[in-house]
Amino acid sequence: MAEFRGRLRIVGKDVDGNLPLPKALAKITGIGSNLADSISIVASNVMKINKLEKIGNLTDEQVEILEKIITNPLEYGIPEWALNRRKDPFTNETKHLVEVDYKLQKKVDSEHEKEIRSYRGIRYMFNLPVRGQRTKTTHGQKGKTIGVSRKKQQPAKKKKQQSGGTKKKK
Repeated sequence: MAEFRGRLRIVGKDVDGNLPLPKALAKITGIGSNLADSISIVASNVMKINKLEKIGNLTDEQVEILEKIITNPLEYGIPEWALNRRKDPFTNETKHLVEVDYKLQKKVDSEHEKEIRSYRGIRYMFNLPVRGQRTKTTHGQKGKTIGVSRKKQQPAKKKKQQSGGTKKKK
């Protein structure tokens, strides 16, 4: 068994070594909880480890195998529907993107939508929700927040003191 590591770098992301394998994988951008569970099952079969092994206990060789499974999940029997880039519109191939590649591809896709002036692209341009959410009350508060302004406090006025005695009658 390898020496325990508190932090571990997997596909460009620092992950807490105390987390079990599925939870640690779910922290990586582009991998959800379902895919993380599938990857951990495949990794446990390939590397002969416990599915819920703490990720800090893995050796360098096991981490390399885990990265191969993450970058090429189709080769290890993970179904196509579990991937995040099915039938890429530009290359028509199915692949799975993680971390920087995933973020960059999302940006390229939104820029392409803006360029062809599709409905989604126009929504992206005006920073409005793209997937049909309501906009009646929210989504319009962009910019600085002002808050509530208060009136200046004025010093309290002094009451006129009455000098002893009674009031005069008319």
